[in-house]
Amino acid sequence: DVPQVNGNNLRRRCELLVQELKRRRTSYRTNHLLVPFGDDFKFIKAAQQFYNMDQLLAHINDNAADFGVTIQYSTLSEYFDAVHAEAAANAITFPVYAGDFYPYADNSDSYWTGY
Repeated sequence: DVPQVNGNNLRRRCELLVQELKRRRTSYRTNHLLVPFGDDFKFIKAAQQFYNMDQLLAHINDNAADFGVTIQYSTLSEYFDAVHAEAAANAITFPVYAGDFYPYADNSDSYWTGY
């Protein structure tokens, strides 16, 4: 079952999300974070998932001065365009990895190949 965001837990859930985003921020070179929402099985109750996320985004953005962030849905193209623009404006460079990415393990006994 999908827990519902409501007036009783909205502020706390926003605080937890922003706390996590700020923790992840240290791994990025620009102010733009890519945070995938969901996974293969997350949207069985998509309407509820998006309703919850819409409330979080609205509350965070309505209180951006308090939270110190703004947040939005984005396509990958929009995300990379924003990263590229900020990097170009601030002479930010990125390392290039030329090795092999696969096989990939996302936990102790799950390996992914062929993607």
